Order: sequence, then C-alpha cells, then structure tokens
Amino acid sequence: IYLYSRGEATLGTVYLLLHYSNTLQRPLEQLARQLQDLQSATASINRIQKLFEIQPKVQEHAHPVGLPVGAQAVTFAGVTFGYEAGDPILRNVSFHLPAGKVMGLLGRTGSGKTTITRLLFRFHDPDGGAVCLSTQDLRMAKLEDVRGRVGMVTQEVQLFQASVRDNLT
Repeated sequence: IYLYSRGEATLGTVYLLLHYSNTLQRPLEQLARQLQDLQSATASINRIQKLFEIQPKVQEHAHPVGLPVGAQAVTFAGVTFGYEAGDPILRNVSFHLPAGKVMGLLGRTGSGKTTITRLLFRFHDPDGGAVCLSTQDLRMAKLEDVRGRVGMVTQEVQLFQASVRDNLT
C-alpha cells in the first residue's frame, strides 16, 4: 500500500505481492498442521509402546489343568483381595453358586461387584482364599479355558444390528 500510494508500484504489483504471500502461507500452515499430527502420533506411539511393555500380574500356572466340560459351579472360598497391598476391597467373601443357576450382584458403588467379576474372569488373583469353577481353583486352570467359560451380562444394554441370538451370544 505504501509503494502504491507513492506511485512506485502498480495495482498489479500489489496484487502479485499479496498473492505470492498467500501462496507461501498455505504450505507453511500445512507444515504446521503436519508437525502437530506428527507430535500427536509420536505421543500415541509412546503410549502404545508402554502398554506393550506392561506384563500381566496374572500368570499361567506352570502345569495348568483344563476345566471340565459343561456348566460349572462357582465358589468363592474366603476370598480376600485388594488392588493396593494392605487395603483389601473384599474381606473373607464366601459363597457357592450351583451349576446352571443364575446370580445377580447388587450393591452400592465401591462395594466390590466389579472386583468379584474381575476375580471370576481371572483378571486378578485373590490375595487370600480361592475362586473355583467346579472344584478347580482358577489359579491352576488354563487362562484360555477360564475366559472361554465365564460370561457376564452387565446392566448396560448394548444391542447390535443382528438377531436376538447373536445379541445374546
């Protein structure tokens, strides 16, 4: 504008200067966006690598045994468990659910419902007592067998576009 007002540049020159500066600005903005994407991807890769480095606390027994075929009774025998050492969530929990029966867990938030299901799926091992399917302590069973035999229906309904059978399974 200064050069144009002094008559040292034409309107065409001013237009070309603005056009060239805009032409240079677009690739710089794209580079900035790509740099942000690269930083985000690098952070995500680091988080994924840390997840891969985590070793599960639950380990398969040296000589695991298979579970019997068919419906299994569930027994919690004096189970004590805490996510933090010395701070048990469950204390000496005992119950027996016969094979083929259904049980509902009700309780206040933080009362241990989810912890009981995590112990039954063997996502954690109890600090004391035993969780058994049939008469088999889950710590002795093959993890694949345990996770293939234990199922859970939560209170959160999630329906898929499929048949009733497919939704139930």
